[in-house]
Amino acid sequence: MSKSKKGWYGYAIAKAIWKYEPGYAQSQGENPDNLSFLQEKECIMNLIAGQDSIKARDVDPSISALVDSKDYKLTDGFIYYEILLPSHPALVYQLPNNVIKSIRDYVVLGHGGLPPKAK
Repeated sequence: MSKSKKGWYGYAIAKAIWKYEPGYAQSQGENPDNLSFLQEKECIMNLIAGQDSIKARDVDPSISALVDSKDYKLTDGFIYYEILLPSHPALVYQLPNNVIKSIRDYVVLGHGGLPPKAK
């Protein structure tokens, strides 16, 4: 298995817990049948936590973009743009302006632009 695939183990394990561990979603206050931002955030945090030992950041551009988004506090933008919106595009019509701004900032940073200016 390549290093880049190993880098996603933490994410996959967290997804499996949310999907197959009886009562886990409910214990987090979520409905297991609904789209869950909390689930995605927990899975992403597991992915980030596993990167220190695997060092796959240089191999997988998506992990590099994720780590950069974490450094600039744009993880929410990463989750929406890379995970939730591709499979649920109509969700974009329900997002508040501050979330759309975080997505925009992530897209600029995650795809080669300059980081957003500090306030």
